[in-house]
Amino acid sequence: MAHHSLSRLALEVEGMQFSRAHGMETDSSRCERMTRLLVEGAPHHPVSLNLRARAALPETMLPESGEALKDIATAFAAGDFSAALAIAKELGSLSMEEEGLREHTVGDLVFLTQGPAEAEPHYRAAIQALGPLAPLLARLGRCALGAEDWPTARRYAVRSLTENPLYGTALVLLFEAAHAVGESLLPIPIQARILSAPGGVRIDPSLSPRGRMAWEAWLQARETSDFQERPPERSSTLRLIEAWRKGSDGQLAYSDSPNQELEALDRWERDGLLDAYLWFAGLNPENAPVFRSWRDAHRDTAERFWRQGVLLP
Repeated sequence: MAHHSLSRLALEVEGMQFSRAHGMETDSSRCERMTRLLVEGAPHHPVSLNLRARAALPETMLPESGEALKDIATAFAAGDFSAALAIAKELGSLSMEEEGLREHTVGDLVFLTQGPAEAEPHYRAAIQALGPLAPLLARLGRCALGAEDWPTARRYAVRSLTENPLYGTALVLLFEAAHAVGESLLPIPIQARILSAPGGVRIDPSLSPRGRMAWEAWLQARETSDFQERPPERSSTLRLIEAWRKGSDGQLAYSDSPNQELEALDRWERDGLLDAYLWFAGLNPENAPVFRSWRDAHRDTAERFWRQGVLLP
């Protein structure tokens, strides 16, 4: 899918999902069709990740407002931010959830029209009503980014990703905060270096012999893997790491190595961070109950992965 086509598709899907979530009229069949096309064709695009985040862990995401904030959403979608803000401020009696959503919406409007400092109190009020949901934590991080407070921006991105590792907006925030201080993050998720070929598949020829041997071991391990294991792909990934450690390419600099993904997996396993990565790479609605238990028992590990593990040495 061409980049410009992907960008247009992502914008269209985001707009349709916004309309649907706020009770606005939308073509449901087209929304479902375009959403499926985006998520299946570009599963790691930030909009796809956000949709997958909601599907896997809906309790960590903003609830849908339906009719309650429909008039605000309509004005917002039309680009009439002043009207949307006026409607939001004039709303009458609301439930606690609706009040939290109103504060979140006002925060977004104020962010666009006045700036991050003025928006931050509204996001904090939304957290008081709704709890520390991943999108609200990321919005506080966006406020910190606007104030050039890079450590705080990163801290909120880490907290958001700890709650829901699929939340694409927080992942973008994490990359932006790192870039602002001259740091680089490893592109994740790591893509298997397996290429389609006539008659089957082949290992990426750009890899060193050691790298090819490791991915061959991974491919063989997957043939007998239990695809219900938790976290996903653990046994085949451990086999990949084991084969990588047994091989040798001499002294390759990490930053110059075509095998940097393998070096990262090796490092994560040694540092006790591999499970955190595998949950990011393989979380879905089916295994989400197991992930919730793992996250709640290993929050320090999850936070350490997002704070340190994704950095390039």
